[in-house]
Amino acid sequence: MSLPSIILDTDKTTPIYELPLKIRQGDTGDELQVTLGKSFEKYTDLSAVDVELIAKTPDQRLIKQTVTDKSGNTFKVKFPDEMYTNVGVFRNMYFKIGDDSTSDIKLVVLQGIGSIKEAGSYIDDFETLIEEAESYVLALKDFADNGNEKIDNKVAELTGKMTDFVDKSKEDLDAAKAAWKTFQENSETAATSQRDSFDTEFNKLISDDKAMFKDITTEFNTAVDTAKSQNIDNQTAFENAESKRENDFTSQSADFEKRYVAQGSDFEDRFKKFISTLQSDYDSFKELLTNDVADLNKKLTDLGTDTTALQAQADKISNQLDSVDLTQMTTNKNDIASLQTQVNNSAVGTNLLVGTATPTSVTGTNNNNQVANTYHLVRGMNAYDLYQKYGDTFTLSYDWSVTDTANAYTGNMQQQFNWNPWGFDDRTNISSSNTSGHKVTTFTLANNSANTANGLQFHLGNVPTTSTITVSNMKLEKGSVPTDWCPNPAEIATNDDVQTAITNALDKADYSTTAEVDKKISTGVGQAKTYAEQSIKDIIGAAPETLDTIGELADAVTKNKDGVQAINDGITKKADKTDVTALQNTVQTMITTISQEDYDALVSAGTVDPKILYVIPDA
Repeated sequence: MSLPSIILDTDKTTPIYELPLKIRQGDTGDELQVTLGKSFEKYTDLSAVDVELIAKTPDQRLIKQTVTDKSGNTFKVKFPDEMYTNVGVFRNMYFKIGDDSTSDIKLVVLQGIGSIKEAGSYIDDFETLIEEAESYVLALKDFADNGNEKIDNKVAELTGKMTDFVDKSKEDLDAAKAAWKTFQENSETAATSQRDSFDTEFNKLISDDKAMFKDITTEFNTAVDTAKSQNIDNQTAFENAESKRENDFTSQSADFEKRYVAQGSDFEDRFKKFISTLQSDYDSFKELLTNDVADLNKKLTDLGTDTTALQAQADKISNQLDSVDLTQMTTNKNDIASLQTQVNNSAVGTNLLVGTATPTSVTGTNNNNQVANTYHLVRGMNAYDLYQKYGDTFTLSYDWSVTDTANAYTGNMQQQFNWNPWGFDDRTNISSSNTSGHKVTTFTLANNSANTANGLQFHLGNVPTTSTITVSNMKLEKGSVPTDWCPNPAEIATNDDVQTAITNALDKADYSTTAEVDKKISTGVGQAKTYAEQSIKDIIGAAPETLDTIGELADAVTKNKDGVQAINDGITKKADKTDVTALQNTVQTMITTISQEDYDALVSAGTVDPKILYVIPDA
């Protein structure tokens, strides 16, 4: 036996619903055909999708049955025998489609013909009729809100009628139950007469309710037929629109392919032009780099000549010093001890701060506890490290000045550590009549590992917002005697710094513009020149005008034997010829002469070494 075909949709907010399906108790083998859609469009081929019937019987038993008869977007399912067991309404029945599902289906199991009526079966008839009517109410609610105002209005009307019918049937059911109860309570003698009366009354109630139910279902079927007709029209319109979209897509695809081919040709032309421009720029840069390398080689040759002259001058000074009679310079233990004491408190001190070549300033905030960093200790040291390396006595000296836009002002400032041990009595009062000065403060440090300050800072007291304080030439040194300002030796370029600078200047990977090439060459030559000049200064030392010649030094050595050690120290600082030669050799090893063909092969293989400067003689 086949049931009416139905249409279902996996978009559960827009179900395509039919009349409630009906099977009868005791029957078997009913087959249901379902056409499946998705948002009112044809579903994809179901042959590769798992489909399963899920249903809950009137007595709340769960039924699951796999659907195997599938073709296109249609499938068939034969109801299992256990669905025919109990009279009533399937409240929850739908199909599982892969990971999705359909809207609910309403199924009514009617009472089988010829079944034996037991006591109270009249009431069972009423309850079955009410359950069937309630299934229609649920169907009407699902069928509503399909976007067709006319159908929606009709559904609303039928829903109201069916709801009223259910309410009236429930009232009749209550009356039948009351009559049945009275019938059961009466004696057997009166039972026969009352039963005949009850049968007459019940048959009239059930007949009236069934007639009303038939009228409403007939009207509902008419509304459903109208909706089906509307769906057919909608499907036709959809298929027409789909055909138009396919035609439009075909036309647009052809146009896109035509424009794609044109754009591809234009891109190829522009890309070839771009490659040609890059090649031209590369050739120009190669020529520029070759010329700059030749210029650098000349400058390095000139530097070697200057270094040779410098070495000759150094040898001359050394020979003159060798002729000095040092037999009179017998070391005296007491003199050495005295000299050591002088050195420990020497005016020739090392600046233990870095960055002091640049003055630093701070503007007041009119706050009694304003701080601002000035300079850090050398090599990341802290105050405890200073004590461990240099002892407990230190001297701080610096120049200070105040600029202010006010006519009159006051305040105070001092330098202090930026952490433990904080202050060391360096306070200076400032005012409109005290605007600059040179400050010297000697202080001691304790042997305390908690002294972790790594630099100095301003500490201002009530300095007005119109005042800006600047400190310069700051020097922190060992001992109690202040000396003239000088930077920390670590901030002066060394021979290794010069070599590194030249290497960086020759690093082709860093070149991007002609200006950068010129700048790197200028930097390398400038630092090399600085090294040469510094080497000469190291030989002469920081001598005054009266001691900057060989004759003056010889006289001074004769008169003051304690100065000999200082002269010897100066000699040890002169530029060593082997160092200069090593520098030249290092630069030369970085230069490689190569043919244009071999260089192009390196470029193609991606094996160009950025640390080697390739010189092409025929470029």
